[in-house]
Amino acid sequence: MPATAIALTHLHVLELGAGVASAYVCKLLAEQGCDVVKVEPQQGDALRRHHPEAGTIDDSSGYFAALNVGKRSCTVDSDNLEQLICWADIVVHDLSPLMATEKGLDAIRLLNLKPELVVLAITAFGSDGPEAEFLATDLILGAAGGWSMLCPATSSDPALPPLKVYGDQCYLMASISAAAVALATARNAANTGEGEFIDFSVQAYVASVLEAALPTYTYKQEVATRCHERRLVPWKIFHAIDGPVFIVCIEQDQWARLLEFMGNPDWSLLDVFVDQTSRAENQDMVHMFVQEFV
Repeated sequence: MPATAIALTHLHVLELGAGVASAYVCKLLAEQGCDVVKVEPQQGDALRRHHPEAGTIDDSSGYFAALNVGKRSCTVDSDNLEQLICWADIVVHDLSPLMATEKGLDAIRLLNLKPELVVLAITAFGSDGPEAEFLATDLILGAAGGWSMLCPATSSDPALPPLKVYGDQCYLMASISAAAVALATARNAANTGEGEFIDFSVQAYVASVLEAALPTYTYKQEVATRCHERRLVPWKIFHAIDGPVFIVCIEQDQWARLLEFMGNPDWSLLDVFVDQTSRAENQDMVHMFVQEFV
């Protein structure tokens, strides 16, 4: 296969969502060659009016363009929508269970229409349980998933409130995993002829990817907090002449290569920098010397 060939041109994807998560899932699938059709309301997707650039002369939105590159778009009536559902291999939406049922898009009905269909519902709190009908912004999901309580990392101020990460990071991160799950499920459906409903909770996903918080508690019974010292050193944004640069050395070999890049300065021979533990205990000195270099 040529290096430029795209693998998944045989897959048809129908996007029925109205939010960031469903849009990004389908953008990722389109990048891999899937034929993606996005169904919009008569007034157009709400993200078309999202900053940046919303309201310009051509009514374009940079955010909408970034999330929808590589797709086809349409508006349809109920009869044509049913035809599109039967055309699709994967249907992606972000509707709550009640809303999906009201629109005739609940998983039972869709799988009755096409038994080999893969239906992905990527919602704030999943499609089951007491919070299934709750709406949530990225701010709420960051807090509900525990991420906000770990930000900013290595703070020295216990009174500092939780920090929201920029943009829609919870939705975007979850979408990457959801897209992979959808593809794996589509492959299984192609092999078995049996479709499946994927109930994907963004909040549950965020709670599962809190860096080392879960394994740290599992193995050391330590509750993760943003008020702790960084044990991996260097791990810092440094200010170079032409802008900021993030330098991190996780492995000892990376530290050795950084020193080689810096010309193996004399200070690097000091015992206080010999291993990760020593560098963590003397991180102010490490960061000072690295900052002088950059």
